[in-house]
Amino acid sequence: MYTYKNYLILFIIMFLLMPFYGVASNNFEIPDEASLIMSKMPADADKFTFAIIADKTGGGQENWPIFDRAVAEINLLNPDFVMTIGDHIQGDVSDTEVVKNMWKEYFDHLSKLEAPVFLVPGNHDISNTVMYNYWKENIGKTYYSFNYKGCHFLVINSEESQSPNGEEAIAEQIDFIRKDIENNKNAEQMFIFMHKPIWSQKGLWESIEPVLKGTNHRVFAGHTHRINFENRNERPYLIIATTGAGITERPVEELGVFHHLTMVSVDGKNSKVALIKPGNIFPETISTSEFKKKVSALIDVEANIPIDFEKEMIEGNMVIKFSNNLSKPVRIEIEVPKANRARWRVVPETASVGLEVGEEAQLNFDLICRSDELLPVPTYSYKLYYGGELMSDVSRQVELMDESKMHTVPEWMVVGSFPLGIDSAPSSSVDLETAAPRFIEKLAPEENWQLDTTYEINGATAPWKLHLADSAGTVQLDDAFGSLNYVIGYAQVFVYSSVDATIPAAVKGDDLAKILVNGEPTTDYRLSSSRALDFRLLQLNKGWNRLMIKCANYSGDWSFILKFSDVKNQLKFSTEAKTDVD
Repeated sequence: MYTYKNYLILFIIMFLLMPFYGVASNNFEIPDEASLIMSKMPADADKFTFAIIADKTGGGQENWPIFDRAVAEINLLNPDFVMTIGDHIQGDVSDTEVVKNMWKEYFDHLSKLEAPVFLVPGNHDISNTVMYNYWKENIGKTYYSFNYKGCHFLVINSEESQSPNGEEAIAEQIDFIRKDIENNKNAEQMFIFMHKPIWSQKGLWESIEPVLKGTNHRVFAGHTHRINFENRNERPYLIIATTGAGITERPVEELGVFHHLTMVSVDGKNSKVALIKPGNIFPETISTSEFKKKVSALIDVEANIPIDFEKEMIEGNMVIKFSNNLSKPVRIEIEVPKANRARWRVVPETASVGLEVGEEAQLNFDLICRSDELLPVPTYSYKLYYGGELMSDVSRQVELMDESKMHTVPEWMVVGSFPLGIDSAPSSSVDLETAAPRFIEKLAPEENWQLDTTYEINGATAPWKLHLADSAGTVQLDDAFGSLNYVIGYAQVFVYSSVDATIPAAVKGDDLAKILVNGEPTTDYRLSSSRALDFRLLQLNKGWNRLMIKCANYSGDWSFILKFSDVKNQLKFSTEAKTDVD
Protein backbone atom coordinates (compact mmCIF):
# COMPACT_ATOMS: atom_id res chain seq x y z
CA MET A 1 0.00 0.00 0.00
CA TYR A 2 1.29 3.43 -0.97
CA THR A 3 1.58 5.34 2.34
CA TYR A 4 2.96 8.71 3.33
CA LYS A 5 3.97 7.57 6.78
CA ASN A 6 7.25 6.47 5.21
CA TYR A 7 7.78 9.95 3.79
CA LEU A 8 7.20 11.56 7.20
CA ILE A 9 9.58 9.18 8.94
CA LEU A 10 12.28 9.81 6.33
CA PHE A 11 11.83 13.57 6.61
CA ILE A 12 12.12 13.48 10.41
CA ILE A 13 15.31 11.40 10.16
CA MET A 14 16.73 13.97 7.74
CA PHE A 15 16.05 16.77 10.24
CA LEU A 16 17.76 14.82 13.02
CA LEU A 17 20.86 14.17 10.90
CA MET A 18 21.30 17.79 9.80
CA PRO A 19 23.38 18.83 12.85
CA PHE A 20 25.84 16.04 12.12
CA TYR A 21 26.20 16.66 8.40
CA GLY A 22 26.00 20.44 8.60
CA VAL A 23 23.80 22.93 6.75
CA ALA A 24 25.18 24.82 3.78
CA SER A 25 25.62 28.53 4.47
CA ASN A 26 24.00 31.15 2.26
CA ASN A 27 26.54 33.80 3.27
CA PHE A 28 28.03 35.68 0.29
CA GLU A 29 31.73 36.17 -0.35
CA ILE A 30 31.72 39.24 -2.59
CA PRO A 31 34.83 40.80 -4.14
CA ASP A 32 35.11 44.59 -4.21
CA GLU A 33 34.75 44.74 -8.00
CA ALA A 34 31.52 42.72 -8.16
CA SER A 35 28.74 44.29 -10.24
CA LEU A 36 26.22 44.37 -7.41
CA ILE A 37 23.24 46.61 -6.79
CA MET A 38 22.98 46.62 -3.02
CA SER A 39 19.65 45.56 -1.59
CA LYS A 40 18.52 43.52 1.37
CA MET A 41 20.59 40.37 1.69
CA PRO A 42 19.04 37.18 3.08
CA ALA A 43 18.63 37.68 6.84
CA ASP A 44 19.09 34.02 7.64
CA ALA A 45 21.56 31.48 6.33
CA ASP A 46 18.70 28.97 6.58
CA LYS A 47 16.48 30.72 4.05
CA PHE A 48 14.09 28.21 2.46
CA THR A 49 10.91 27.76 0.45
CA PHE A 50 7.90 25.50 0.61
CA ALA A 51 4.92 24.99 -1.68
CA ILE A 52 1.23 24.51 -0.91
CA ILE A 53 -1.16 22.47 -3.07
CA ALA A 54 -4.76 23.66 -2.77
CA ASP A 55 -8.00 21.65 -3.02
CA LYS A 56 -8.11 18.99 -5.73
CA THR A 57 -11.65 17.78 -5.07
CA GLY A 58 -15.13 19.06 -4.55
CA GLY A 59 -15.78 18.64 -8.27
CA GLY A 60 -13.02 18.85 -10.82
CA GLN A 61 -12.73 15.13 -11.60
CA GLU A 62 -11.67 16.14 -15.12
CA ASN A 63 -8.94 18.51 -13.88
CA TRP A 64 -6.05 16.12 -13.30
CA PRO A 65 -4.05 17.89 -16.07
CA ILE A 66 -4.16 21.09 -13.99
CA PHE A 67 -2.97 19.22 -10.90
CA ASP A 68 -0.24 17.41 -12.83
CA ARG A 69 1.01 20.65 -14.36
CA ALA A 70 1.17 22.20 -10.89
CA VAL A 71 3.17 19.21 -9.61
CA ALA A 72 5.61 19.51 -12.53
CA GLU A 73 6.07 23.23 -11.89
CA ILE A 74 6.62 22.69 -8.16
CA ASN A 75 9.41 20.30 -9.12
CA LEU A 76 10.97 23.05 -11.25
CA LEU A 77 10.72 25.52 -8.35
CA ASN A 78 12.46 22.94 -6.16
CA PRO A 79 11.02 23.82 -2.70
CA ASP A 80 12.36 22.23 0.46
CA PHE A 81 9.01 20.51 1.00
CA VAL A 82 5.33 20.69 0.10
CA MET A 83 2.15 21.12 2.15
CA THR A 84 -1.36 20.26 1.03
CA ILE A 85 -4.45 22.08 2.29
CA GLY A 86 -6.96 19.20 2.21
CA ASP A 87 -9.63 17.71 -0.08
CA HIS A 88 -7.34 15.32 -1.89
CA ILE A 89 -10.09 12.83 -2.86
CA GLN A 90 -13.82 13.06 -3.67
CA GLY A 91 -14.80 11.11 -0.53
CA ASP A 92 -18.32 11.00 0.87
CA VAL A 93 -18.25 7.18 0.84
CA SER A 94 -18.14 4.49 3.53
CA ASP A 95 -16.83 1.59 1.45
CA THR A 96 -13.19 1.11 2.49
CA GLU A 97 -12.26 -0.39 -0.87
CA VAL A 98 -13.63 2.66 -2.70
CA VAL A 99 -11.74 4.95 -0.31
CA LYS A 100 -8.58 2.96 -0.95
CA ASN A 101 -8.96 3.33 -4.73
CA MET A 102 -9.57 7.07 -4.40
CA TRP A 103 -6.36 7.51 -2.43
CA LYS A 104 -4.46 5.32 -4.88
CA GLU A 105 -5.55 7.58 -7.73
CA TYR A 106 -4.47 10.68 -5.80
CA PHE A 107 -1.10 9.23 -4.79
CA ASP A 108 -0.43 8.11 -8.36
CA HIS A 109 -0.45 11.79 -9.32
CA LEU A 110 1.11 13.18 -6.13
CA SER A 111 3.99 10.68 -6.27
CA LYS A 112 5.52 12.68 -9.14
CA LEU A 113 6.56 15.33 -6.63
CA GLU A 114 10.27 15.29 -5.90
CA ALA A 115 10.02 16.95 -2.47
CA PRO A 116 8.60 15.56 0.81
CA VAL A 117 4.87 16.21 1.24
CA PHE A 118 2.90 16.90 4.44
CA LEU A 119 -0.84 16.24 4.15
CA VAL A 120 -3.63 18.29 5.78
CA PRO A 121 -7.03 16.53 6.03
CA GLY A 122 -10.14 18.07 4.44
CA ASN A 123 -13.84 17.36 4.64
CA HIS A 124 -13.75 15.28 1.42
CA ASP A 125 -10.89 13.20 2.87
CA ILE A 126 -12.60 12.61 6.20
CA SER A 127 -16.32 12.67 5.46
CA ASN A 128 -17.23 10.07 8.09
CA THR A 129 -15.77 7.77 10.73
CA VAL A 130 -14.76 5.11 8.19
CA MET A 131 -12.67 7.65 6.29
CA TYR A 132 -11.27 9.08 9.53
CA ASN A 133 -10.05 5.65 10.55
CA TYR A 134 -8.62 5.03 7.07
CA TRP A 135 -6.56 8.22 7.36
CA LYS A 136 -5.22 7.27 10.79
CA GLU A 137 -4.34 3.75 9.68
CA ASN A 138 -2.85 4.47 6.25
CA ILE A 139 -1.70 8.09 6.13
CA GLY A 140 -0.82 9.29 9.59
CA LYS A 141 -1.93 11.65 12.30
CA THR A 142 -4.86 13.91 11.59
CA TYR A 143 -3.12 16.78 13.39
CA TYR A 144 0.57 17.25 14.18
CA SER A 145 3.45 19.71 14.12
CA PHE A 146 7.12 19.85 13.14
CA ASN A 147 10.04 22.27 13.08
CA TYR A 148 12.24 23.26 10.17
CA LYS A 149 15.17 25.71 10.15
CA GLY A 150 13.99 27.63 13.19
CA CYS A 151 10.33 27.79 12.09
CA HIS A 152 7.37 25.89 13.47
CA PHE A 153 4.64 24.23 11.39
CA LEU A 154 1.28 23.26 12.88
CA VAL A 155 -1.35 21.17 11.09
CA ILE A 156 -4.92 21.39 12.45
CA ASN A 157 -7.69 18.96 11.52
CA SER A 158 -10.92 20.85 10.89
CA GLU A 159 -12.69 17.45 10.58
CA GLU A 160 -11.70 15.95 13.95
CA SER A 161 -15.40 15.71 14.80
CA GLN A 162 -15.52 12.60 12.55
CA SER A 163 -13.37 10.72 15.08
CA PRO A 164 -15.14 7.78 16.73
CA ASN A 165 -14.28 9.48 20.04
CA GLY A 166 -16.39 12.53 19.15
CA GLU A 167 -16.20 15.45 21.55
CA GLU A 168 -13.32 13.86 23.44
CA ALA A 169 -11.17 13.85 20.28
CA ILE A 170 -12.01 17.51 19.61
CA ALA A 171 -10.98 18.47 23.14
CA GLU A 172 -7.75 16.50 22.81
CA GLN A 173 -6.86 18.35 19.60
CA ILE A 174 -7.54 21.74 21.21
CA ASP A 175 -5.33 20.80 24.13
CA PHE A 176 -2.56 19.68 21.74
CA ILE A 177 -2.80 22.89 19.72
CA ARG A 178 -2.67 25.20 22.75
CA LYS A 179 0.32 23.40 24.28
CA ASP A 180 2.09 23.21 20.92
CA ILE A 181 1.78 26.95 20.39
CA GLU A 182 2.90 27.72 23.95
CA ASN A 183 5.97 25.49 23.54
CA ASN A 184 7.01 27.11 20.23
CA LYS A 185 6.32 30.80 20.77
CA ASN A 186 9.98 31.63 20.23
CA ALA A 187 10.06 30.19 16.71
CA GLU A 188 11.26 32.61 14.03
CA GLN A 189 7.90 32.10 12.34
CA MET A 190 4.90 29.86 12.92
CA PHE A 191 2.90 28.54 9.96
CA ILE A 192 -0.54 27.10 10.70
CA PHE A 193 -2.49 24.96 8.22
CA MET A 194 -6.11 23.79 8.23
CA HIS A 195 -8.64 22.90 5.59
CA LYS A 196 -11.70 24.85 6.66
CA PRO A 197 -11.06 28.46 7.75
CA ILE A 198 -12.27 27.78 11.28
CA TRP A 199 -11.47 31.34 12.38
CA SER A 200 -14.60 32.44 10.50
CA GLN A 201 -16.79 30.27 12.78
CA LYS A 202 -17.46 30.53 16.48
CA GLY A 203 -16.09 27.82 18.72
CA LEU A 204 -12.77 26.11 18.09
CA TRP A 205 -10.71 29.12 17.04
CA GLU A 206 -11.86 31.22 19.98
CA SER A 207 -10.01 28.87 22.29
CA ILE A 208 -6.85 28.93 20.17
CA GLU A 209 -6.38 32.51 19.01
CA PRO A 210 -5.57 34.00 22.45
CA VAL A 211 -2.56 31.66 22.74
CA LEU A 212 -1.17 33.01 19.47
CA LYS A 213 -0.69 36.46 20.94
CA GLY A 214 2.96 37.50 20.66
CA THR A 215 3.84 34.89 18.01
CA ASN A 216 5.04 35.64 14.47
CA HIS A 217 2.47 33.51 12.69
CA ARG A 218 0.74 33.01 9.34
CA VAL A 219 -2.44 30.98 8.80
CA PHE A 220 -3.43 29.09 5.63
CA ALA A 221 -6.73 27.40 4.80
CA GLY A 222 -8.70 26.15 1.78
CA HIS A 223 -12.21 24.73 1.33
CA THR A 224 -14.02 27.76 -0.15
CA HIS A 225 -12.48 27.43 -3.63
CA ARG A 226 -11.94 31.17 -3.59
CA ILE A 227 -8.84 33.14 -2.58
CA ASN A 228 -9.30 35.52 0.32
CA PHE A 229 -6.67 37.44 2.24
CA GLU A 230 -7.26 39.28 5.50
CA ASN A 231 -5.34 40.57 8.48
CA ARG A 232 -6.44 39.41 11.94
CA ASN A 233 -4.69 41.02 14.86
CA GLU A 234 -2.13 42.35 12.36
CA ARG A 235 -1.26 38.83 11.17
CA PRO A 236 -1.86 37.44 7.63
CA TYR A 237 -4.63 34.88 7.13
CA LEU A 238 -4.94 33.42 3.62
CA ILE A 239 -7.57 31.14 2.13
CA ILE A 240 -6.18 29.61 -1.05
CA ALA A 241 -8.45 28.43 -3.86
CA THR A 242 -7.93 25.27 -5.91
CA THR A 243 -5.36 23.14 -7.67
CA GLY A 244 -7.78 21.19 -9.83
CA ALA A 245 -11.01 21.23 -7.78
CA GLY A 246 -14.29 22.30 -9.36
CA ILE A 247 -14.53 26.03 -10.10
CA THR A 248 -15.53 28.32 -12.95
CA GLU A 249 -12.44 30.48 -13.29
CA ARG A 250 -12.97 34.24 -13.46
CA PRO A 251 -10.78 36.42 -15.71
CA VAL A 252 -10.42 39.15 -13.06
CA GLU A 253 -7.78 37.75 -10.70
CA GLU A 254 -8.87 40.10 -7.90
CA LEU A 255 -12.02 37.98 -7.53
CA GLY A 256 -9.78 35.13 -6.44
CA VAL A 257 -11.34 32.35 -8.52
CA PHE A 258 -8.56 30.60 -10.41
CA HIS A 259 -6.44 27.46 -10.10
CA HIS A 260 -3.01 28.02 -8.59
CA LEU A 261 -0.14 26.63 -6.61
CA THR A 262 1.29 28.60 -3.70
CA MET A 263 4.97 29.27 -3.03
CA VAL A 264 6.21 30.58 0.31
CA SER A 265 9.78 31.88 0.72
CA VAL A 266 11.03 32.17 4.29
CA ASP A 267 13.90 34.40 5.36
CA GLY A 268 14.35 34.68 9.10
CA LYS A 269 11.31 36.42 10.56
CA ASN A 270 9.99 37.42 7.15
CA SER A 271 8.09 35.43 4.54
CA LYS A 272 6.53 36.14 1.18
CA VAL A 273 3.71 34.28 -0.53
CA ALA A 274 3.22 33.96 -4.29
CA LEU A 275 0.18 32.48 -6.06
CA ILE A 276 1.12 30.96 -9.41
CA LYS A 277 -1.28 29.83 -12.11
CA PRO A 278 -0.25 26.43 -13.51
CA GLY A 279 0.99 26.79 -17.04
CA ASN A 280 3.26 29.78 -16.43
CA ILE A 281 6.47 28.10 -15.29
CA PHE A 282 8.65 26.30 -17.82
CA PRO A 283 11.83 24.22 -17.77
CA GLU A 284 14.94 25.60 -19.43
CA THR A 285 14.44 23.01 -22.17
CA ILE A 286 11.06 24.51 -23.21
CA SER A 287 12.55 26.02 -26.37
CA THR A 288 15.28 24.00 -28.06
CA SER A 289 17.17 24.47 -31.30
CA GLU A 290 15.96 21.01 -32.34
CA PHE A 291 12.31 22.10 -32.03
CA LYS A 292 12.92 25.27 -34.05
CA LYS A 293 14.63 23.27 -36.79
CA LYS A 294 11.59 20.99 -37.00
CA VAL A 295 9.30 24.01 -37.22
CA SER A 296 11.45 25.47 -40.02
CA ALA A 297 11.30 22.14 -41.86
CA LEU A 298 7.53 21.86 -41.48
CA ILE A 299 6.71 23.95 -44.59
CA ASP A 300 8.61 23.93 -47.87
CA VAL A 301 7.46 26.29 -50.66
CA GLU A 302 8.46 25.85 -54.30
CA ALA A 303 7.30 28.38 -56.92
CA ASN A 304 7.73 27.80 -60.63
CA ILE A 305 6.90 30.95 -62.63
CA PRO A 306 8.43 31.04 -66.13
CA ILE A 307 8.92 34.77 -66.86
CA ASP A 308 8.78 35.65 -70.55
CA PHE A 309 7.92 39.25 -71.34
CA GLU A 310 7.37 38.38 -75.00
CA LYS A 311 4.21 36.47 -74.01
CA GLU A 312 0.97 38.17 -73.04
CA MET A 313 0.26 35.89 -70.06
CA ILE A 314 2.53 34.38 -67.44
CA GLU A 315 1.36 31.09 -65.97
CA GLY A 316 3.03 29.27 -63.11
CA ASN A 317 2.37 27.32 -59.98
CA MET A 318 3.33 27.16 -56.32
CA VAL A 319 3.64 23.90 -54.43
CA ILE A 320 3.61 23.93 -50.62
CA LYS A 321 4.80 20.70 -49.01
CA PHE A 322 4.23 19.87 -45.34
CA SER A 323 6.01 17.36 -43.13
CA ASN A 324 5.08 17.15 -39.44
CA ASN A 325 8.02 15.85 -37.41
CA LEU A 326 6.83 17.67 -34.30
CA SER A 327 5.35 15.94 -31.26
CA LYS A 328 1.78 17.28 -31.69
CA PRO A 329 -0.72 17.52 -34.58
CA VAL A 330 -0.59 20.68 -36.68
CA ARG A 331 -3.05 22.55 -38.86
CA ILE A 332 -2.22 25.15 -41.51
CA GLU A 333 -4.71 27.63 -42.97
CA ILE A 334 -3.60 29.52 -46.10
CA GLU A 335 -5.25 32.56 -47.67
CA VAL A 336 -4.42 34.90 -50.56
CA PRO A 337 -5.42 38.47 -49.55
CA LYS A 338 -7.94 40.21 -51.80
CA ALA A 339 -5.48 43.01 -52.59
CA ASN A 340 -3.40 40.51 -54.58
CA ARG A 341 -6.24 39.46 -56.86
CA ALA A 342 -6.45 42.66 -58.92
CA ARG A 343 -3.42 41.65 -61.02
CA TRP A 344 -2.88 38.01 -60.19
CA ARG A 345 -5.29 35.11 -60.31
CA VAL A 346 -4.48 32.55 -57.62
CA VAL A 347 -6.35 29.23 -57.51
CA PRO A 348 -7.41 28.24 -54.92
CA GLU A 349 -7.66 31.47 -52.93
CA THR A 350 -7.89 29.60 -49.61
CA ALA A 351 -6.80 26.14 -48.47
CA SER A 352 -6.11 24.26 -45.26
CA VAL A 353 -4.51 21.01 -44.21
CA GLY A 354 -4.22 19.09 -40.92
CA LEU A 355 -1.37 16.69 -40.15
CA GLU A 356 -1.04 14.16 -37.39
CA VAL A 357 2.44 13.45 -36.02
CA GLY A 358 4.61 11.96 -38.77
CA GLU A 359 2.21 12.81 -41.61
CA GLU A 360 3.03 14.60 -44.87
CA ALA A 361 0.82 16.55 -47.29
CA GLN A 362 0.95 18.89 -50.27
CA LEU A 363 -1.11 21.83 -51.59
CA ASN A 364 -0.94 23.14 -55.17
CA PHE A 365 -1.74 26.68 -56.34
CA ASP A 366 -2.02 28.01 -59.93
CA LEU A 367 -0.63 31.52 -60.51
CA ILE A 368 -1.66 33.56 -63.58
CA CYS A 369 -1.11 37.21 -64.55
CA ARG A 370 -0.46 39.48 -67.56
CA SER A 371 3.23 39.87 -68.32
CA ASP A 372 2.93 43.66 -68.12
CA GLU A 373 1.32 43.40 -64.66
CA LEU A 374 3.89 41.17 -62.99
CA LEU A 375 4.41 43.46 -60.02
CA PRO A 376 3.65 43.74 -57.24
CA VAL A 377 4.26 40.09 -56.43
CA PRO A 378 1.27 38.43 -54.72
CA THR A 379 1.47 37.57 -51.07
CA TYR A 380 -0.11 34.76 -49.13
CA SER A 381 -0.68 34.39 -45.41
CA TYR A 382 -0.86 31.28 -43.31
CA LYS A 383 -1.76 30.47 -39.75
CA LEU A 384 0.00 27.53 -38.15
CA TYR A 385 -1.71 25.77 -35.23
CA TYR A 386 0.35 23.44 -33.05
CA GLY A 387 -1.61 21.14 -30.77
CA GLY A 388 -4.63 23.40 -31.29
CA GLU A 389 -2.73 26.56 -30.29
CA LEU A 390 -1.86 29.31 -32.77
CA MET A 391 1.93 29.13 -33.13
CA SER A 392 2.52 31.60 -35.97
CA ASP A 393 0.65 33.98 -38.24
CA VAL A 394 2.87 34.70 -41.23
CA SER A 395 2.57 36.73 -44.43
CA ARG A 396 4.98 36.03 -47.31
CA GLN A 397 5.30 37.02 -50.91
CA VAL A 398 5.46 34.47 -53.69
CA GLU A 399 9.04 34.09 -54.92
CA LEU A 400 9.10 34.94 -58.62
CA MET A 401 12.42 33.18 -58.98
CA ASP A 402 14.44 30.57 -57.19
CA GLU A 403 16.71 32.69 -55.02
CA SER A 404 19.46 30.06 -55.13
CA LYS A 405 19.68 30.45 -58.93
CA MET A 406 19.93 34.24 -58.88
CA HIS A 407 23.20 36.14 -59.22
CA THR A 408 24.73 38.81 -56.98
CA VAL A 409 27.11 41.68 -57.67
CA PRO A 410 30.51 40.97 -56.06
CA GLU A 411 32.10 44.47 -56.30
CA TRP A 412 30.69 47.96 -55.76
CA MET A 413 32.00 51.49 -55.60
CA VAL A 414 30.74 53.17 -52.43
CA VAL A 415 30.79 56.64 -50.89
CA GLY A 416 29.49 58.07 -47.64
CA SER A 417 28.29 58.67 -45.15
CA PHE A 418 25.93 61.66 -45.50
CA PRO A 419 23.70 62.89 -42.65
CA LEU A 420 20.10 61.63 -42.87
CA GLY A 421 18.90 64.72 -41.01
CA ILE A 422 16.89 62.95 -38.28
CA ASP A 423 17.82 61.65 -34.84
CA SER A 424 15.12 59.03 -34.22
CA ALA A 425 13.54 56.30 -36.32
CA PRO A 426 10.20 57.39 -37.78
CA SER A 427 7.06 55.32 -37.42
CA SER A 428 6.30 53.01 -40.32
CA SER A 429 2.90 54.73 -40.62
CA VAL A 430 4.46 58.17 -41.30
CA ASP A 431 5.01 59.33 -44.88
CA LEU A 432 8.71 59.03 -45.72
CA GLU A 433 8.82 62.46 -47.38
CA THR A 434 7.72 63.96 -44.09
CA ALA A 435 9.72 61.67 -41.80
CA ALA A 436 13.09 61.68 -43.64
CA PRO A 437 13.04 64.35 -46.38
CA ARG A 438 16.83 64.15 -47.03
CA PHE A 439 16.38 60.59 -48.19
CA ILE A 440 13.92 61.83 -50.83
CA GLU A 441 16.14 64.76 -51.88
CA LYS A 442 18.81 64.38 -54.54
CA LEU A 443 22.15 64.56 -52.76
CA ALA A 444 25.52 65.26 -54.41
CA PRO A 445 26.33 61.70 -55.60
CA GLU A 446 23.03 61.61 -57.51
CA GLU A 447 23.74 64.92 -59.26
CA ASN A 448 27.44 64.25 -59.90
CA TRP A 449 28.07 60.51 -59.98
CA GLN A 450 31.52 60.34 -61.62
CA LEU A 451 33.89 58.09 -59.71
CA ASP A 452 36.69 60.68 -59.61
CA THR A 453 34.46 63.07 -57.67
CA THR A 454 35.00 63.75 -53.99
CA TYR A 455 32.27 65.11 -51.72
CA GLU A 456 32.46 67.38 -48.71
CA ILE A 457 30.76 65.91 -45.63
CA ASN A 458 30.87 67.84 -42.35
CA GLY A 459 34.16 69.51 -43.24
CA ALA A 460 35.83 66.34 -44.53
CA THR A 461 36.11 64.89 -48.03
CA ALA A 462 34.79 61.50 -49.13
CA PRO A 463 35.86 59.79 -52.38
CA TRP A 464 34.34 56.78 -54.12
CA LYS A 465 36.09 53.59 -53.03
CA LEU A 466 35.95 49.91 -53.91
CA HIS A 467 34.01 47.66 -51.55
CA LEU A 468 33.49 43.90 -51.86
CA ALA A 469 30.27 42.10 -51.05
CA ASP A 470 30.54 39.16 -48.66
CA SER A 471 30.30 35.54 -49.77
CA ALA A 472 26.48 35.72 -49.73
CA GLY A 473 26.46 38.87 -51.88
CA THR A 474 25.52 41.22 -49.02
CA VAL A 475 27.10 44.67 -49.07
CA GLN A 476 28.00 45.44 -45.45
CA LEU A 477 27.99 49.23 -45.33
CA ASP A 478 28.98 49.34 -41.67
CA ASP A 479 32.27 47.71 -42.77
CA ALA A 480 32.71 50.39 -45.43
CA PHE A 481 31.75 53.46 -43.37
CA GLY A 482 31.70 52.33 -39.75
CA SER A 483 28.81 51.69 -37.41
CA LEU A 484 26.93 54.98 -37.70
CA ASN A 485 23.37 56.07 -36.92
CA TYR A 486 21.01 58.15 -39.10
CA VAL A 487 23.24 58.32 -42.18
CA ILE A 488 23.05 57.74 -45.95
CA GLY A 489 25.49 55.82 -48.13
CA TYR A 490 25.71 55.21 -51.86
CA ALA A 491 26.82 52.15 -53.85
CA GLN A 492 27.33 52.18 -57.62
CA VAL A 493 28.14 49.67 -60.35
CA PHE A 494 27.98 49.61 -64.17
CA VAL A 495 25.91 46.99 -65.99
CA TYR A 496 26.25 45.96 -69.63
CA SER A 497 23.29 44.45 -71.47
CA SER A 498 23.55 43.11 -75.02
CA VAL A 499 19.96 44.23 -75.76
CA ASP A 500 17.27 46.49 -74.32
CA ALA A 501 16.01 44.29 -71.48
CA THR A 502 13.68 44.07 -68.52
CA ILE A 503 15.61 42.26 -65.80
CA PRO A 504 13.85 40.75 -62.75
CA ALA A 505 15.76 41.60 -59.60
CA ALA A 506 15.28 41.21 -55.87
CA VAL A 507 16.52 43.48 -53.13
CA LYS A 508 16.65 43.49 -49.34
CA GLY A 509 18.20 46.08 -47.08
CA ASP A 510 18.35 47.88 -43.76
CA ASP A 511 16.77 50.46 -43.24
CA LEU A 512 15.83 52.45 -46.39
CA ALA A 513 16.83 51.93 -50.01
CA LYS A 514 16.27 53.64 -53.34
CA ILE A 515 17.34 51.99 -56.59
CA LEU A 516 18.29 54.15 -59.54
CA VAL A 517 19.05 52.99 -63.10
CA ASN A 518 20.75 55.58 -65.28
CA GLY A 519 19.77 58.24 -62.76
CA GLU A 520 16.07 57.34 -62.69
CA PRO A 521 14.55 55.77 -59.56
CA THR A 522 12.98 52.37 -60.22
CA THR A 523 11.39 52.25 -56.78
CA ASP A 524 11.24 54.23 -53.62
CA TYR A 525 10.39 52.14 -50.59
CA ARG A 526 11.33 50.99 -47.14
CA LEU A 527 13.48 47.89 -46.92
CA SER A 528 13.21 45.73 -43.84
CA SER A 529 15.50 43.13 -42.29
CA SER A 530 12.96 40.37 -42.95
CA ARG A 531 13.99 37.19 -44.72
CA ALA A 532 11.91 37.99 -47.79
CA LEU A 533 13.45 39.63 -50.84
CA ASP A 534 11.46 42.37 -52.56
CA PHE A 535 11.16 41.72 -56.30
CA ARG A 536 11.60 44.58 -58.78
CA LEU A 537 12.05 45.03 -62.56
CA LEU A 538 15.15 46.85 -63.87
CA GLN A 539 14.79 48.49 -67.29
CA LEU A 540 18.21 48.30 -68.95
CA ASN A 541 19.28 49.90 -72.23
CA LYS A 542 21.42 48.12 -74.77
CA GLY A 543 25.02 48.84 -73.80
CA TRP A 544 26.30 50.13 -70.49
CA ASN A 545 23.96 51.21 -67.69
CA ARG A 546 24.59 52.82 -64.31
CA LEU A 547 23.04 51.14 -61.30
CA MET A 548 23.01 53.06 -58.00
CA ILE A 549 21.71 52.06 -54.56
CA LYS A 550 20.94 54.79 -52.04
CA CYS A 551 20.79 53.18 -48.61
CA ALA A 552 20.01 54.83 -45.26
CA ASN A 553 20.59 53.53 -41.75
CA TYR A 554 18.71 54.39 -38.59
CA SER A 555 20.84 52.42 -36.16
CA GLY A 556 22.55 49.06 -35.75
CA ASP A 557 23.59 46.90 -38.70
CA TRP A 558 23.65 48.54 -42.13
CA SER A 559 23.57 46.54 -45.35
CA PHE A 560 21.80 45.67 -48.59
CA ILE A 561 21.79 42.85 -51.11
CA LEU A 562 20.82 42.90 -54.77
CA LYS A 563 20.08 39.71 -56.69
CA PHE A 564 19.14 39.45 -60.35
CA SER A 565 18.12 36.92 -62.97
CA ASP A 566 20.25 36.50 -66.09
CA VAL A 567 19.03 33.30 -67.71
CA LYS A 568 20.32 34.39 -71.14
CA ASN A 569 23.72 35.31 -69.70
CA GLN A 570 23.57 38.75 -71.32
CA LEU A 571 24.81 40.90 -68.42
CA LYS A 572 28.26 41.87 -67.22
CA PHE A 573 29.33 44.21 -64.42
CA SER A 574 32.16 46.65 -63.86
CA THR A 575 33.26 49.09 -61.17
CA GLU A 576 35.03 51.25 -63.77
CA ALA A 577 33.17 54.29 -65.07
CA LYS A 578 31.87 53.99 -68.63
CA THR A 579 31.58 57.00 -70.93
CA ASP A 580 28.45 55.84 -72.76
CA VAL A 581 26.11 55.96 -69.78
CA ASP A 582 23.91 58.76 -68.50
